[in-house]
Amino acid sequence: MATEAISSWSPWSDGLPPELTGLALRRLPSLADRVRFGAVCRHWRLAAQQQQQAPTLPPALPWISIFPRQVFQSFPDGEVHNLGRSSQPIIQRAACCGLSENWLLFVNPAGSCVGANNFFLKNPLSGATIPLPKNYRFGYGFYFGPLSIRKFIVCSDDDGLTVAMARGHYHGSLTACCRPGMSVWSIAANPGYEDIAFHHGNIYGVTRKGDLYAHNISEDSGTRETVVSYSKQVIMSSDTPAKKLFLVVSRGNLLLVKCYDRIVASAFEVFKADLEMSRWSEVSGLGDQVLFVSQMCSKAVSASSHGNYLCGNRIYFMDDETWSASNRHHHPKASVCGMYDLRNNICHRILTLQCSYFTPTWFFPHK
Repeated sequence: MATEAISSWSPWSDGLPPELTGLALRRLPSLADRVRFGAVCRHWRLAAQQQQQAPTLPPALPWISIFPRQVFQSFPDGEVHNLGRSSQPIIQRAACCGLSENWLLFVNPAGSCVGANNFFLKNPLSGATIPLPKNYRFGYGFYFGPLSIRKFIVCSDDDGLTVAMARGHYHGSLTACCRPGMSVWSIAANPGYEDIAFHHGNIYGVTRKGDLYAHNISEDSGTRETVVSYSKQVIMSSDTPAKKLFLVVSRGNLLLVKCYDRIVASAFEVFKADLEMSRWSEVSGLGDQVLFVSQMCSKAVSASSHGNYLCGNRIYFMDDETWSASNRHHHPKASVCGMYDLRNNICHRILTLQCSYFTPTWFFPHK
């Protein structure tokens, strides 16, 4: 009798209905907790896989990336995740030098021609990679020199369209774009951008003064390759330059987030691009929207889609002044992850981050 009872016993976790396991998974805002959930047993792993495809599963909360070690911290608890190990030789040799949403940018200095870099993107969770061109095209010629990418955006995971804010060795500030299979970047000179965003099929760049420029993306009729147009100014700003500027796309609108220095803490203002009237219009509130802003990656999310873990009308930011002026090359200091509440204009400290000379940035983990 005892032997029969033991053989018929099964863990309590196996008996949970799928709808309950799905409900439990939806209440875990951290990607790390969702992975642990699926590791409990076979039934929970199956439920987790099914829920990943369900539209009712809220997106995981973002992580904070600490460069260049590929170390991430969960938000807001600060749990550390190290994704730096890879069995792929090309990634072992390469250095991580950028990030955008869920993609990491790697550069392998051992290029196939003198002075060239091997750039490629990798999703550290899915393992997917996107090769990027080594060289860039300026006008009708080719320039085989290094392209320094300051910020990039993968506009579409489907066709791999990638746009970038970059610098050329001889050509100064550049706006660049490419698709997989292109042998060179298509580039256009720009007046020097603080940030870029991809909005309604165009690349928008904002200068330190707050002037907004647009670049159209089209297809070359001969080569069928993607081409970026010269910059066209669409908004001229008359405001005082801010300490930092961020472009964020939110609910079909292009927003400009301005960060100002204050004696006690930073202060923020938000403006919407009125492209028909060629002006910035100040926004008094964000409603359900939450803005995550950082130097390499900024994004707007819906608070209601994350359950009770986020509140709308807030801006989460990084204080990226990681080096003091007198010790810039010697002693890094703590960087701060903070939250600015637009309802009462109060700034709150959330996490203190120990980082190197690279700026902490937001990472949105998904496959």
